[in-house]
Amino acid sequence: MAMADMLPIVCRYSPKDQADIGRYARLHGSSAAATYLSRKFGNKVSVNTVHSIKNVYEEEAKTKLEADSDDEVKVIPFKKRGQPLLLGEELDTKVQLYLKKVREGGGIVTARIAMGAARGILRSCDHFRLAEFGGPVELNPHWAYQLLDRMH
Repeated sequence: MAMADMLPIVCRYSPKDQADIGRYARLHGSSAAATYLSRKFGNKVSVNTVHSIKNVYEEEAKTKLEADSDDEVKVIPFKKRGQPLLLGEELDTKVQLYLKKVREGGGIVTARIAMGAARGILRSCDHFRLAEFGGPVELNPHWAYQLLDRMH
């Protein structure tokens, strides 16, 4: 038996497919859904995969119910992967927008300039998060290079 025959097929389902899988599994059960979906997609779909997608679907349905929305779950968005942003989503966006404006104005943006911009924005918004004021955020060149890479 060849090595390729023994490896499982890794399949990433689209957000819409995940919602359909979750809906079907909620109505018919995980094992029945796995059998049905294995035939539909043409490759073996694990019961564990179906069950975990069903759990995420039920969480999404619960949040929609709590928000008094009559809509059913049409898509299950992908989870954010990787480490959370050091500055948080809002401040990181502010720093990126500032640096983009500097670039558009003809300025050169380096890691030092990115660090200075982030320090200035943090001081004006929430200076207690900076390490120099006893907070957890310490800006360094490595962080600045990652920020600049995310901007491209």
